[in-house]
Amino acid sequence: IDNYLERKLKSIQRITYNISVQENTARRENTVLGQDKILDIIAENSVLVHERDIISIYNKSGELLFTNYYVDIPSFNKNFHEKISTVKTGFFYDVQIDRNNRHLISIGMPIFYYADTSMDGYVKQDIDNADIILLYIDLVGDNREVYIIDDKRVIISSQKPENIGKYLTIKKYSSSQGVLKIKDNNISQVLFYKKIRYLPWYLIYKIDYSIIKSNSRELIIRVLSRKI
Repeated sequence: IDNYLERKLKSIQRITYNISVQENTARRENTVLGQDKILDIIAENSVLVHERDIISIYNKSGELLFTNYYVDIPSFNKNFHEKISTVKTGFFYDVQIDRNNRHLISIGMPIFYYADTSMDGYVKQDIDNADIILLYIDLVGDNREVYIIDDKRVIISSQKPENIGKYLTIKKYSSSQGVLKIKDNNISQVLFYKKIRYLPWYLIYKIDYSIIKSNSRELIIRVLSRKI
């Protein structure tokens, strides 16, 4: 997951810092790039596993200047636009459901043509939650759940789409990784958490304590059987 997101973020950075994209977004020096030229820039600065992502470029007014999504015009995320307009550095993220009922994780960076000025626009990359699930699907099973949450404990990704956007009701943790023992509907569970690099997100793996207890018992029996 770390490597996957690192490639995504570096790609967004390279597109955002491309001088031609900056000039085009700000409409400075009469520079207006054609769609084919922008596609070339995105292709040059992208990596594999981006094929299904929707990459869009907006100006500061929220006007869509470019998208690689040819099926339809991407759903405009008003909340994303308003929030990223206040971002000075780094990335901004949000979750949304588009008109095709897909759960998207949107990551973006503001575009500044000149330093110390207001934002000229932004690059937004929409990642389908279904693609994120593939990264942790092996952990999912009976009485086992996986989430990606942010530092406010809002669920960013889940194998159960109805959970996305909700709060995961667990106590605040202070370290970058660890284990918590919790109770959910009077069922004892163990929660493993680990900080994801580059973003304020955590990978959460929740499993019923009875499964761990059973597996531990089986492991002990196997070890003892080898000793006898």
